Amino acid sequence: MHFALGMEPAMQRYGRWAVILVLGLAAFSLAACETLSWRLSEIFAPPPGEGRKAERGYAAAAPVIDALAAYQAEHQRYPATLDELIPSYLPAIPQPEEMPPLSYTRTDQGYQLAFQYVGPGMNRCTYTPAEEWDCMGYY
Repeated sequence: MHFALGMEPAMQRYGRWAVILVLGLAAFSLAACETLSWRLSEIFAPPPGEGRKAERGYAAAAPVIDALAAYQAEHQRYPATLDELIPSYLPAIPQPEEMPPLSYTRTDQGYQLAFQYVGPGMNRCTYTPAEEWDCMGYY
């Protein structure tokens, strides 16, 4: 019988079950290290509103914010929906890459524009003209 990785002497000395136990422990240790690495990436991941995914949301929202300001300057109010910005202020509503669509709500004080993303946890960043960006998240 031929064994990979030079296991023949170990098999002769300790027996098949001891070698299987050692290989099983090695596989478990590798899985534990991968899990620990994933957990550490979760712990040390950027806070809500920071990182690549958040930057994609900000980039998609920027032209919408500019279009909403132009619309408000011309009409002295914000639109009821983002569709009112098309085509005069935007050719289309930008879609953040790999994220749900931007959400928009007109309020008494102005509006809220938001994007959401996952990783790590669930995150939501909301823009209002008065307070600008506010991001929060949870695991």
